[in-house]
Amino acid sequence: MTFLLSVVNYIGSLYVPQRSSEDLREAAFSAACGPLPMTPQSVQGLLLLVSAAMGEMQFDYQNHWTDRAISMAMAIGMQHRAFADSASDAVQAECYRRVFWGLYFQDCTSESRVGAKGTSLRQGAFDVDLPCEEWEYDAGRIPPPISLAQYDLQNNLGSGEFSSWTYLIDMARISSNLILPYHDAPNEKKTELFERADALICDWLIRVPQWKMDLVDAGGVADMILFHAMAFAQQNRLRIRQCASRQGLNLRQCFPLGPAMGPHRQAQKVKGFGWSAMPVEVQAANSVCSLFRQSFPIRNLSPRCLPGLLRVSLAYLDACVFLGLDTPAFREKLNMLLHIMTVHGEIWAISRKVAEEVREVAKEYSLIPQSPAPSSCGEMWVPGVTTGIASDDTLQTSDFDFSIFPDISHLGDWTGSQNSQAPLV
Repeated sequence: MTFLLSVVNYIGSLYVPQRSSEDLREAAFSAACGPLPMTPQSVQGLLLLVSAAMGEMQFDYQNHWTDRAISMAMAIGMQHRAFADSASDAVQAECYRRVFWGLYFQDCTSESRVGAKGTSLRQGAFDVDLPCEEWEYDAGRIPPPISLAQYDLQNNLGSGEFSSWTYLIDMARISSNLILPYHDAPNEKKTELFERADALICDWLIRVPQWKMDLVDAGGVADMILFHAMAFAQQNRLRIRQCASRQGLNLRQCFPLGPAMGPHRQAQKVKGFGWSAMPVEVQAANSVCSLFRQSFPIRNLSPRCLPGLLRVSLAYLDACVFLGLDTPAFREKLNMLLHIMTVHGEIWAISRKVAEEVREVAKEYSLIPQSPAPSSCGEMWVPGVTTGIASDDTLQTSDFDFSIFPDISHLGDWTGSQNSQAPLV
């Protein structure tokens, strides 16, 4: 419990300008590198710190702590349904499931995990049930869970709708099985991997119910688990289409290499008829940007979103510079992405890095008139506004986005015991 609290205190301090985070960071990082109790609370603390390490661009720590969290989770049996079933109540059981699946998502979706020497959940055997909906979890009314096998059966039959976590986990499986191996696959296998991945992503996008996209919580914030999954799906479509040589964070270095291909020359001839080429890359980028029509706290986005936002920015830069598709709308979307990353960069170094790379390339090719000024007070994205961030005088302290992990609002009720009466939330 002490370790988990140190992680939460450190991350929360990043959102309080008056509070220095250095001593809290040192305490959390040191604890994560030292001996830890073999409990689900330790696994959750490591999982949260993995995301923070990515935000700080401490990728060695990110991989090391992912390995440690996986090893610890498997050692205490979190990969088995019986572990959650042994919890003292349904809420705690749900918390255990969310910790495991959050770890699975981290392992299955990080490019830095490809070829990692440590323990992996991607090929492991597990039978953990799937998490429930956010509103059910928030209310503490946990329905009987379904298994991954039940989901696959119902999905193949085309019946049923599922929790947002289930859709996110399914997209993580697609990423692990087909997307991550794509660029390193032999040329003779790439076509098959590409076709399978793209077909599964398109099918996944069709199956997500529209009514879930329209939901907001009591504070007017959309279902962040579902929106994370939607963005991740479109970013996967970009990942398999963008050149492997342009996959890193150093955009200025690799951007001049250009995209793999552009619109067919015949497509350029239809401009006189009012039609225009719209490559899949641009369509995917537009779909990600459309998610920001919803109102949600930008600073609360997980640092994991940033590599995906870089891919989206690259799609627009390619369209404007290499593909002959430069339009005011694409430039506005680049500006929007820069504003989002600038606000997020007030907390996380990876956002500042990505924003700097995108901004410098855009300036070099005269796609933006000037660098957008960092916003000191705005943190809610306003639907329909593409060139600024709304003012909000109330700083939401310690509102780090734990949406990909369990809610931690009841930390004060916990004990260090693995089977505490208080829920692991």
